[in-house]
Amino acid sequence: KIVGEGSFGVVSQGIWNEKLVAIKNITRDAERKAFLVEVRQLSRVDHQNIVKLYGACTKGAHFFLVMEYAEGGSLFNVLHKSNLSYTLAHAMSWAYQCAKVSYM
Repeated sequence: KIVGEGSFGVVSQGIWNEKLVAIKNITRDAERKAFLVEVRQLSRVDHQNIVKLYGACTKGAHFFLVMEYAEGGSLFNVLHKSNLSYTLAHAMSWAYQCAKVSYM
């Protein structure tokens, strides 16, 4: 089931190992470099507030990520396109939580 589309490609919802997952399919050649950076970054972190990367395909014609499904959509959309109201204290707390990321 397609749940989103952006400049990079299409995000679908699926089931993998009995878990609800998001499958980010990179359909544009220009986005492949950014995709490889994302794979490298997400594969190194383990944090309750960062989506988990379960797997990636980086070979051949198909480039995609299999990630934990976030019901609320992308963080960008939550922060910039919703009616969410947040304060500087919220932003500081979020920055602090991100800084506490554990690398594997």
